Amino acid sequence: MKQGQINADSDVQAPADVEAVLASRPKGERYTGLTAAQAAEAAAQNVLRGSVSPARVVDLATNFINALHGYAPNELPGAIKEIRDSIWREHFEEGVYRPHRTICGDIDHRSYIATLLSPSASPHILEALYNCLPGHLPEEHPSNLDQLRERSKELDDNVYDRVIRSNLGSILKSLRRGLLQGHEPLFLTEVIRNHARCFAVRTAHAKIDILRQHSIAPLGDRFCGFHDWALVGHSCLAALAAPAAIIRKLNEFEEAALCSADEDSSTLLEHLVDAKLLPPGPAGRAIISLAHVVEERLNTTQPEYGYHMGAALSIVQHKTAAVASLNRGDMKRDGSSRMDFSTLRIGLSTAEASSYVSLELLRAFAHIDLCIEAVLDNRPLPLQPVTAINRSQVAFHAVLLRTEGRPDKNAACIGPGSRNGSDELDRDRKSGRLPMASMLEKIAVPAIEREARHHLSIDAAAWFAS
Repeated sequence: MKQGQINADSDVQAPADVEAVLASRPKGERYTGLTAAQAAEAAAQNVLRGSVSPARVVDLATNFINALHGYAPNELPGAIKEIRDSIWREHFEEGVYRPHRTICGDIDHRSYIATLLSPSASPHILEALYNCLPGHLPEEHPSNLDQLRERSKELDDNVYDRVIRSNLGSILKSLRRGLLQGHEPLFLTEVIRNHARCFAVRTAHAKIDILRQHSIAPLGDRFCGFHDWALVGHSCLAALAAPAAIIRKLNEFEEAALCSADEDSSTLLEHLVDAKLLPPGPAGRAIISLAHVVEERLNTTQPEYGYHMGAALSIVQHKTAAVASLNRGDMKRDGSSRMDFSTLRIGLSTAEASSYVSLELLRAFAHIDLCIEAVLDNRPLPLQPVTAINRSQVAFHAVLLRTEGRPDKNAACIGPGSRNGSDELDRDRKSGRLPMASMLEKIAVPAIEREARHHLSIDAAAWFAS
C-alpha cells in the first residue's frame, strides 16, 4: 500500500444508508432508550473503563491512524482479541474450592467452617444449612476438627494438616494401608466426608458468585450499561450502539467550532458537551486529554504525506454504521431485551443456573460417598453419577444459595435489611420450584446441559485424587 493511502477494505458490511434505515422504521423503534447525555457518557466510558490503560489507548489510537495510512502495521486486531479473552476468562473460572496454601493449624474451626458454608457468615443461612445438610456441618464438624487436631498433636503426625489442606485421598490411602493406627477409622472417615461436603458447599457459592458477576459485571471491568442488573439488550445498546451513534454524529459537529476551541481544552469540552458528544466533568476532560496526547504524538512523527483525518473518520464510521443502527426493536426481535447474560452464555437464566448449581451440590454429596468407598476399596475414582435427586431439596438449596450470593435481583433477602423484614428461610414456601422446573426442562437439551456442566459442575473426585 502506498504512503498516505487509506486502507478501506473491510468484511463488515454496513447498511447502504443508515439514515434511510432509521427513517423507515416506526417511531417507537428508532430509539435505544438512552438519552443523548447517556450516549455521550457511554462513549467516554468505553474508552476510560477497563484494564486498558490510558497510555495503551493512546498507543492504539496512534497506531490505528498510522496503520490506515500505511505507515505502520495494524495492532488493533490483536489488542481486541486480548481484551475479549480477558473478559471471558474473568467469568468462566473452572474447578473446585481449595484452601489457600497458607492455611495453618491454629485456625478457629467454627469460624472457618462457617465461612465455607456461608461466606457472609449469616446466622440465618447457617441455621438453615444445619437443618438441611447432612452431617450437621456448622456445629459438629468444627468440634470434630478440634478433636482431630489435638489427636494429631498427641501422635505427632500430619493427618490433621492433610485434612485441613484438602489432601483427603492421601489420608484414606494411608488408612487403607493400616498406617494410621492411632486414629479411629470411622471417626477419621467421617471427618473427611464432612470436610469434603464443606468444600462442595463453598464451591457452590463460588459458582453462584460467577453467576452474580454475569448479572452485574458481564464484561468484567469494561463498561456494560447503566443498570445495576445487566440484561443483554440494554448492555448491547449502551456499550455498542450508543457509542457508535456518537461516532456517526461527529460529522455533524461544526468544524469551525472545533478549530476555534482547539487551543482551549475547557472551551472544546464545552462545545462537545453542548453537542452531546462528550459528558461533562472528569470523563469528558479525560477524553480531551487523551485526544491531545494522540495529536501531539502524531505531530511529532508526522510523515511526509501527512494524515487524512476525514478519511480516517469515514473508515471508523463505516465500520460502526451497522451497530449504530441498532435499537430497542432489534433487541426485542432478537429476544435480547429481557435476556440475562447467563442465558446468553450458558443457556440457563441466572435463577435456573443457580438451581443447576444446587443440583450439582446434591450430586456432589452422593459423589463424595462413592469416592471415599472407592479409595478405601483401592478402586479408581468414579465419575459423578447422574442420580435422581429430590426436587424439593434442589429447590430449597437453590433458594439458600441465591439468598447468600444474590446472583439476581429476585433472589430472596433475609435479615434486618430484607424487603419483608424476615429472618427466616421457609422451605414450605417452595419459592425455588419454578426456576428448578424450567432448568430441568432446559437441560434435557444436550447442548445446554453440556454448557451448564462445563461451567457449573462440582467434581468431588478432585478432593480425593491426591
